[in-house]
Amino acid sequence: MSERMPQPSPEQAPKPVEHTVEHHRPRHDQVEHAPNAKEKAETISGLRKEVGKEAKHSGDVKLDHNSEKKHISTPPVTRELKNMMRVRTLNRVRKELPAPQRALSKIVHAKPVEVASAIGEKTIARPVGLLGGGFAALVGSAITFYMAKHYGFRYNLLLFLLLFVVGYAAATLLEIIILGARKLRR
Repeated sequence: MSERMPQPSPEQAPKPVEHTVEHHRPRHDQVEHAPNAKEKAETISGLRKEVGKEAKHSGDVKLDHNSEKKHISTPPVTRELKNMMRVRTLNRVRKELPAPQRALSKIVHAKPVEVASAIGEKTIARPVGLLGGGFAALVGSAITFYMAKHYGFRYNLLLFLLLFVVGYAAATLLEIIILGARKLRR
């Protein structure tokens, strides 16, 4: 058995105030008489005179854009401040990491490791050199491996490393030559 409250039919439902005829008719006390053109002109000219009395000439007003900046004094960002924020951020992130990743984070973000990484990223880890070394090692190893199968000699894995180093050196040298030629053109 469902217990429902009887719903009134649309004819029985009370009409909202907005839909009644009386709502759209203005009441007598709310009706204002419409001002004529002469009254409007007099009102506007009176307002203009008041504004003219209160207004200042542009030469009288001095604009000082720097005054807003002087009120807000922020200390300069120094190396010490950056380092302090870096340490705080690392500590906050480490608190959320599991123990093994927290230990790895401490090792990776140690000062000597970061210095070595920064030096390596500028000198050793050249993208063009790595691409050239990888390509030379892949193509050279594939050719050598095919020849080893076809002619019957044994493939030496040290050859892959040797080909990578030679390809890395060749690609880095080529990059230096191209960059030097572009600088000479300018």
